[in-house]
Amino acid sequence: MAGFCSSCGSGLSGSGAFCTSCGAAQHDRSNPSIDVDAPPLRATPLLAPTSTVEEWLDTEAEDWLDADVTPPIGVLRELSREPDVWVRTLVGQRVETPLDVMRTLASDGDADVRWAVALNRNCPSDALQRLTGDREPTVRAAVASNRITPPDLVSILAADAEPAVRHWVAGRDDLPPELMGQLVGDEDRQVRLKMASRHDLKPQGLARLAGDVEEDIRRLVAGNVNCPPGVLAFLAADIAVPVRRAVAGNDATPAGILRGQAADPHAAVRSAVSANPKCPEYVVAELAANGGNLNGAALAALAMEPFDAQRCLVAGNPGTPANIMFGLARDPVPDVRRWTAGNPNATVDVLRALSMDVDNRIRQAVASHPATPPDVLDVLVSDGAADVRAGAGRNQSSPPEALERLEHDPAVDVVSAVATNPSSPAAVLRALAGHSDPAIRLKVAGNPATPPDVLAAVAANGPSDDVLTRIAGNPSTPTELLRQLASSAHERVQAAVAGNPGTATHVLRQLTASPASSVRAALLGNPTLPPDVLRTLAHDSDHKVRSRVAADPRTPPDVLASLATDDDTGVRNETAANAHTPPESLAALAQNRHVPTRRIVAGNPTTPPDLLVILADDRDPTVRSAVPSDTHPASGAPPSTEASPLSHSDIATSPDVWLRFRAAGEEGASPELLRVLAGDGEANVRRNVADNSACPPDVLRILAADPATLVRLSAARNGNTPRDALVRLADDSASKVRSAARRNPQSKSPPAPQSLPPPGWYPDDRAPHQLHYWDGAMWTGHIRPR
Repeated sequence: MAGFCSSCGSGLSGSGAFCTSCGAAQHDRSNPSIDVDAPPLRATPLLAPTSTVEEWLDTEAEDWLDADVTPPIGVLRELSREPDVWVRTLVGQRVETPLDVMRTLASDGDADVRWAVALNRNCPSDALQRLTGDREPTVRAAVASNRITPPDLVSILAADAEPAVRHWVAGRDDLPPELMGQLVGDEDRQVRLKMASRHDLKPQGLARLAGDVEEDIRRLVAGNVNCPPGVLAFLAADIAVPVRRAVAGNDATPAGILRGQAADPHAAVRSAVSANPKCPEYVVAELAANGGNLNGAALAALAMEPFDAQRCLVAGNPGTPANIMFGLARDPVPDVRRWTAGNPNATVDVLRALSMDVDNRIRQAVASHPATPPDVLDVLVSDGAADVRAGAGRNQSSPPEALERLEHDPAVDVVSAVATNPSSPAAVLRALAGHSDPAIRLKVAGNPATPPDVLAAVAANGPSDDVLTRIAGNPSTPTELLRQLASSAHERVQAAVAGNPGTATHVLRQLTASPASSVRAALLGNPTLPPDVLRTLAHDSDHKVRSRVAADPRTPPDVLASLATDDDTGVRNETAANAHTPPESLAALAQNRHVPTRRIVAGNPTTPPDLLVILADDRDPTVRSAVPSDTHPASGAPPSTEASPLSHSDIATSPDVWLRFRAAGEEGASPELLRVLAGDGEANVRRNVADNSACPPDVLRILAADPATLVRLSAARNGNTPRDALVRLADDSASKVRSAARRNPQSKSPPAPQSLPPPGWYPDDRAPHQLHYWDGAMWTGHIRPR
């Protein structure tokens, strides 16, 4: 072969002037003044484009495939058929690779090759479409991360069954708004974490994630600079200190919210407030003066601030003195007066004054306030604004005669408020039970003040499922009616009966046989559930029902002892957390192979001290950290105030792969630890050992025979690898390993005579059952049984 065509890349034979494939004229390459195949100025090829495939391969393909060199198309075509997976992978990731070659490699039998094509920024759309349905999640994840993947394929991958694929979709810069809305509700925690960290997430998505059960997700939302003020105000009251601290440290947090956080009981939050560049100087001064504990004098000073937001927070502060609150009730800013009207400790005088405010919103807040006196409410039920009348209609302090007047109010919302109010007279509720509006009848069905005969009459008139569900959950519903509703064909109605404290015991027992697991689970929310029903549900076929039994504080200890051996991990974990679980069951759970189970036992407040001492020496660091700090070890010595370093055994047996990976790469790692981690089941851990400059030569000699190519490659690059191992790696099946071994300085230096063993038969590291002959300088091809 004489080279490649400059037009189509096909191989040329002989010295013809024309390509036999495309007919293109070939230039005279012997003339040094003509360089028609010169590469772009950005790169200089290692070989001339006319070089044969053999010549390119002799220079180690990965040398120039990895470099900024543009090889001829024909070379890439030839290399795409190489048996070496690493070479095909490198061809698949080159943007210069022809599209038809990429399409072929997209169907390659090796997942690494398909992964490289899926990442290629020049991959044809039909190949990406094929790879979207690849059987390997890593390949689909690569498609999800590729910037050129079309929107229709991204939508498919956003619903992929593998969380890792959806995680990469969640990290795309061009994620459409509709997919953002879909992924913020993803069941996988990592996907929601990725969404919470996006700075282009819409306020609706951030608001949804702000209510997530995972503290880390709420913390990311709280620190998101695009988080709207309303969501930040919500998270500023979060139960978790790290979430509140993230709000306090967010540059986007308004000064008014920071003012409120200045009174946070936790010092870390107050410290973050003072460090926030948006925090007003007077707040920082106040924090420095009294540590954030606001007193009457500070509130009085803040009430005079020109900032409306600060005065609103003072107006809504339950600790604001009455005299300051009365002054804020006359504030010229309506929002300040509205916060005052909503203060749970607002005095009667303040509420009377605000009940005559010109702003409808303020009068509505007074009408809804539980401390508003009846005579004021009697006036507000005749207010010209429907919202104000509705607030009075919902207020349980409203006098009966005032609620009677609202029964015929022209505004449906006002009548609906009366139908919801437990203080509404029976005659009013009886009349509203026949109202033409179904929404009002629904409110009457759920009102605990509705007379039993009215509920029975409504149920007998063939109402909707929603109305029947409300009646079934109403604590005033007669026992006989509940018995009838327990036979309903609707699952929601049965579930409401199951949770109703007025349901007869024999009906509750009958419902344990319901085919709907939601009905059986609803029984566990009934405060009158007898113990024998709990025992029955402990053997339920649905693990979610058994989990609720295991978490129920009413569950007898002998039942918990049985649930401690349940086949479902979630059931065992709930049992491990139950304060009534017998000590012997906790001891058995403390030996469970699942780390979360042992961690939950360590955090159970009723776990015996002797068991805590054992858990304090658990092989997993997260279990040890869950043990209370005042637990003393078995020796009787006081617990150390500093965390002791993990032993080699702790690291080697930890289920945390990242912990083992990180330990394997530590520069100060001991030879003993590296020897242990060299036998780790994860190839990435072994690769990190082989990369470590502190790795002893004998360990590198073992890793040089590792089945994973990347581990052998790292060993070939390590300057501590013995020369005999490098000689063997120079003949490795992977070209990249061969190339690295040949470039290793140790392979070029003459061997030290004293460091090499004499000729003879030695155990073969790769095959312990046989012996390999060493000739004094290198391993020969002679082997024999051991």
